[in-house]
Amino acid sequence: PGWMTLALGQEFPGIEVTKVTAGELIQRVATNQRFTIECAGGAPDGLSPYLCLKGYWGEYGESYRHVSATETFFYRDIAEVTGMRTLRSVATVYDGEKRHGVVITEDVVEQGAEFLDSLSPYSSDQVAESLGQLAKLHAATWCSPKYENIAWLAPHLDQYLLRRGVPEILVNFEGPIGAGVPKEVRDAQALVDAFGALARV
Repeated sequence: PGWMTLALGQEFPGIEVTKVTAGELIQRVATNQRFTIECAGGAPDGLSPYLCLKGYWGEYGESYRHVSATETFFYRDIAEVTGMRTLRSVATVYDGEKRHGVVITEDVVEQGAEFLDSLSPYSSDQVAESLGQLAKLHAATWCSPKYENIAWLAPHLDQYLLRRGVPEILVNFEGPIGAGVPKEVRDAQALVDAFGALARV
C-alpha cells in the first residue's frame, strides 16, 4: 500500500491506499499484474479501484527491461496529446538506476477487454484500425520541435537483434505462430538481414 500510495499520489494528491489485492498475473515478455485497491475514504474521483501494473520481471523479462523506458515515458509525456485510443495511465514510475519503468493503468479486462497474444485472431479490419491509431500518433508528433531532441525517442531498432535473431525467428516460423507464413518468405536469415539493413539506415 505504501508504494502504491506514492505512485498514485502523483496524479491523485492526498490518496492513501490501505489495501492492495492481487488478481490475475499475465507473464510473457512483460509482466501484467491485475489488482484492486482500497483507499481511506474511498477511491478519489476519476480513479478506478480496478488497476493493472505492467513491468519487466523474471529471468526472461529482465533481459528486455531496457524497453520499459520508452513505454513509460510515452504514457507519461505523449499519450494524452496524441488523441490515440490507449490504455488510461494513472501512474508511471521509472527507476533510472535499474533502467526499469512501470506503468499503472486502468484494468480494461474489468471493462470487458481481453489481453491478446501472438496466437490471438486479428482480422484485417483490426489491423486497419490499429494503423489508424498509429497514424494519429504520427500526425500529432511529426517534425515537432518539441520532440526532436528527446533521447528516449531516438531509434533503437539495432537493439532488437542483440537479443533476438535467427534461432528465435526459426522457432516462430516452425511453430503455430508461423503457420500461415508463405513458404517463399519463411527465411529467418533473410528477415534478420533485411531488419539489420533497415536498422542501419
